[in-house]
Amino acid sequence: MRVYKRDDKWAYDVHIDNKRKRKSGFKTKKEATAAARKLVNDHEQGLQLDHSRTFKEFFLEWVDIHKKPHIGQGSYQWYLNALNIFVEEFGEDKQLTSVSKNDYQRLLNKYGENRTQESTRKLNNFLKAAFNHAHDEGIIARNPTKGAVVKGKKPTASEESKYLSRTNFEKLKAYVKTRDDMSYLVIYILMITGARFSEVANMKYEDIRMDNKIHLPGTKTDTADRVVPASKKDIVFIKQRLDRHPIKISGTPFSISHTAAQKALRTAQKHIGIPEDKWITLHGLRHTFCSIMLDEGVMLSTMSKRLGHANVEITQKVYAHLLEERELEDDKKIVKYLEVN
Repeated sequence: MRVYKRDDKWAYDVHIDNKRKRKSGFKTKKEATAAARKLVNDHEQGLQLDHSRTFKEFFLEWVDIHKKPHIGQGSYQWYLNALNIFVEEFGEDKQLTSVSKNDYQRLLNKYGENRTQESTRKLNNFLKAAFNHAHDEGIIARNPTKGAVVKGKKPTASEESKYLSRTNFEKLKAYVKTRDDMSYLVIYILMITGARFSEVANMKYEDIRMDNKIHLPGTKTDTADRVVPASKKDIVFIKQRLDRHPIKISGTPFSISHTAAQKALRTAQKHIGIPEDKWITLHGLRHTFCSIMLDEGVMLSTMSKRLGHANVEITQKVYAHLLEERELEDDKKIVKYLEVN
């Protein structure tokens, strides 16, 4: 709400439901302010607020209608993760209209205690989008996310912390093979393919092929759907693990959330003795796989196709620091050759 003077008269300028309301001709600033507040109050009193509707109910309906048809599985999972964080803090019965600014700020403050600012910003973006929609539709009178302060106290992870050493990667792979839970099988497939979590989560039984290849249903770009080679022993192992569990009618063996898989990964890293400050995420498995393959001499163009990137330039940008390290090693090889010959 803005109150200002215009041609020796006072005026107000307010936005209601994304519509601009202006009026001038008031003798004093007090009159203009009172008129603007009355306009806002009259509007809010006229809203048909549903005080029985929970935030969870509203959020799931909003996501399914306005987001899910237009985003990939990975992004959709992020929205669900944001909802889970909200529910963990306030419970499933928290009413949409009862979320105050203090409630919302406390949620961000608590979440940011052990998160980076980027992680806290993502949570705010996903929840804020839902509250913005509710406010625009007149479902809530006030938007609790407006003016929220987003801070994260954990420093952003360095590039080195996104990767495991080759030794720890092999230890982790050996450990997850001993576990029968499906979460660990998901981790195993991530480790041998370099796939995104959403791609493995969306796999069908037939995607584990008998010709020693794995089909990855891409979820991020049009070019991400791909088939990658695997070893015969890996295919046999995956098939044997799947046979231990009942076949699902849906045809999708992995009905596992990102949160559950990440929890299993943390447990596995703890078990094999990796310090907590060196733990990586599920996406870190993808980075580690690529790092090892580049170290093995696999061409960048080959890795780009396997990772499902739209082009080699993307792969080059994401793994620039690894390529720089490899370039230094190649320079040494060149100099050594020239010295001998």
